[in-house]
Amino acid sequence: MWDKDIYKVKVNFIRHGRTPSNEKHLYLSYTDESLSEEGKKELKKNSYPPCDIVFTSGLKRCNETAKIIYEKNDIIEIADFLEIDFGIFELKSYEDLKENPDYIEWIDKRGMIAPKGGESRPEFINRLKRGFYKALSMSKEADEISLVVHGGTIMGIISSFTKLDYYDVQLKNAAVLSCMVEFGENNGVIFISHFSLMVGSGS
Repeated sequence: MWDKDIYKVKVNFIRHGRTPSNEKHLYLSYTDESLSEEGKKELKKNSYPPCDIVFTSGLKRCNETAKIIYEKNDIIEIADFLEIDFGIFELKSYEDLKENPDYIEWIDKRGMIAPKGGESRPEFINRLKRGFYKALSMSKEADEISLVVHGGTIMGIISSFTKLDYYDVQLKNAAVLSCMVEFGENNGVIFISHFSLMVGSGS
């Protein structure tokens, strides 16, 4: 929708379906894991909003989710939408890590420091903003777009452009959070508003 140099688009943030590691409550970031059978079933029974453009991070769990929900849409991959890199915590559970001093420090500092081999939240937020600007710049003629991405990706983008805290926006797998985004030229995200949460309303 056009309004001089200000554009408006509805954005559907969709967290990918469940994977085996999600079902085991493991930290999962760059490991390229497919959806579980239960994850696929859940996606197929839910209802999702239509859209003009579909963006993903490019990992299997996001692309597979997008193909189930949006069979007829092409997928645009933006690697900046990858989940935060958990480094040495990857594929480990809270029970595995709860006595690890590095993990305790990471939790105490709310992810503001990077785990060994991983990424700090400020680093993560910077690349998410870059990716979001890319997606929006490709959406100037769209009325509605969908980002089929990771839980942390959704938390990071929304908390960056609203007054919500990073941990205020934690979606379950296969859930949808829709909002309106107003944005301008030169990477100028202006406003995110009118939130609507849908967690699988059924077919």
